[in-house]
Amino acid sequence: SLRAWFAAEKIDVLEKDFLEFGEQLGVGGASVRSVKTWLENHPGWLVVFDNAEDPDALRPFVPTRGGTVLISSRLSNWPYGTALPIDVMSPAEALLMLRQEDDSSSDHDLETLVEELGCLPLALSHAAAYMHKLGKPASEYLGLFRIAAHKLLEYNRYEKAVTACCWDVTFDKLQGLAVELLNAC
Repeated sequence: SLRAWFAAEKIDVLEKDFLEFGEQLGVGGASVRSVKTWLENHPGWLVVFDNAEDPDALRPFVPTRGGTVLISSRLSNWPYGTALPIDVMSPAEALLMLRQEDDSSSDHDLETLVEELGCLPLALSHAAAYMHKLGKPASEYLGLFRIAAHKLLEYNRYEKAVTACCWDVTFDKLQGLAVELLNAC
């Protein structure tokens, strides 16, 4: 089944990415409307619009039938769809999640990682997956995270910086086709 992820924070970037997606689908003379119509007429897809900030500006991109749309936003009053509030994890929940993927790191290292990632579910899941898949301890991930954070904390929003740092650490380890595959999504 078809899956696509779009950064929806900046509508001009979203439009460019959405039109490129349409070209990859073979939608002739791709426009936002034609890509949306193609999706509505080809069922079974998942489209994620991540970190949306403007519901009215996003609406022209959102298909109304044919698949599943997931919109993530920091706005608590999203005007359409069904809102599912997702808060940060408790420190105990975050520690448990990391411990399930890493039983070799010290409690101190895992607690420090939980604290520095701010109990953010997405950041924690990236860290857990990285440590599990590569067999790396929390102390090593934390070191890499701190290096990435030093480069990226000029962002005004802490949540964006933490998530960006987690992606940065992960992408540094991906090679060739894996990066191409993630970029295509």
